[in-house]
Amino acid sequence: MESVFAADEVEDGWIYAPPQQTRDVMSGEVRTGPYSARVFGLSKTHVIEHAAATGEDHLDFHVWSLSFFLGTRLSTTDAGFLDTPTVKRGSFVDFVLLGPGLEEAVALTDRFWTKNLGQPRDAKRFASAIHALFLGQYRQALQFEEFIYLYAALDACFALTRATTGRNGPRAHPADQVDVRTIGCGDAGVGQEHR
Repeated sequence: MESVFAADEVEDGWIYAPPQQTRDVMSGEVRTGPYSARVFGLSKTHVIEHAAATGEDHLDFHVWSLSFFLGTRLSTTDAGFLDTPTVKRGSFVDFVLLGPGLEEAVALTDRFWTKNLGQPRDAKRFASAIHALFLGQYRQALQFEEFIYLYAALDACFALTRATTGRNGPRAHPADQVDVRTIGCGDAGVGQEHR
């Protein structure tokens, strides 16, 4: 890990993509562009083993889950990083797991995987939500990019909740619904107590 923290591309706990390199197919010459590569790889620093893994997807699901619980992007791929990920734990989330919290979170992850084994899309929705959440915190993102990614994370969570519970969320009783096409704030009872 020290080699990652000491890399020239690291600043204030964030690692920036290296310059883009392209190889000429005919000559084999490598050219370095004046812009950074958006997708890049980092050296592998850990080995994760699972005694009862059902396949590579199971392990990938655990890595995405660990990314969320640790608050930093982890990857099993050779080029699994986009733009500027953080190298500090806890940078992407606003909670900390203490004591046996990480072990319990990993056990919960495994129970979720086992319970939803017949629904592989659920694991992909979970990973999508985490990925979008992390992309929404890219340091150089414009405001609309942050919004799009964070909205995508919420949408993925909603889709996952709907798929795993069979519900679309709380529904208002028809008598409590308001026709917003024909009312003003006073008509809707804004500032009034509802029973």
